[in-house]
Amino acid sequence: MSLESLENYLIVLNYIRKEAELNNRFDFVCLGHENVVGKNLKDIDCNDYYKIFWSLLYEEVFGASTGDNGNIFLNIDKDKFYKLCSDVEDRIKLLKGGSVDKIFTLSFDSVSSVLTINNYKIRIRRQTNDNHAHSVLKHIFENGLDQQFFYSELLEDILGIKNFSKTDWKKIERACKDIQEKVQKGTNFQINDFLDYNTGITGSVRIQRKYLIS
Repeated sequence: MSLESLENYLIVLNYIRKEAELNNRFDFVCLGHENVVGKNLKDIDCNDYYKIFWSLLYEEVFGASTGDNGNIFLNIDKDKFYKLCSDVEDRIKLLKGGSVDKIFTLSFDSVSSVLTINNYKIRIRRQTNDNHAHSVLKHIFENGLDQQFFYSELLEDILGIKNFSKTDWKKIERACKDIQEKVQKGTNFQINDFLDYNTGITGSVRIQRKYLIS
């Protein structure tokens, strides 16, 4: 993201954080009427607000969003929310020439199948033939480190599966778990949450934002 986009992102996050903290609750937080909320933020365009707001819903930072007479209520995953706020603040600080506590450099050699995180070198594929873990990681590095990838997309793009069975998603989930475990062992358990992934055919995977600060 550009500095401007990140700053807009933080405006929205801070607005939601203020509403939650003022009420001292993160479940069923009322943001106000859907036609008014975005217009109340003077430092950001209304359309930009709603794009960011819906992207946060998409990333499951909010456990649920409900409406009542046009008012928006949120159940916020507090841990994910504060972590996201911290990651965005760190990234802004870095782009403005400041420093953050931890800076990560990432690269993936798809030929040797070696993931490098700072000074750690982690072998993902140990055989000659590609495995699913290798293919998932290669796809992420080739298509955008800051992107979220859905299992349905990966099944089609990596494995060529278009008509998914009820259990095909497990192939991608197992690959994500394999990557996660290899990173844990390869970093002497200094990094235990490299990937953010979940389960189910609607599941998705992405690299945790804090590891994209470089």
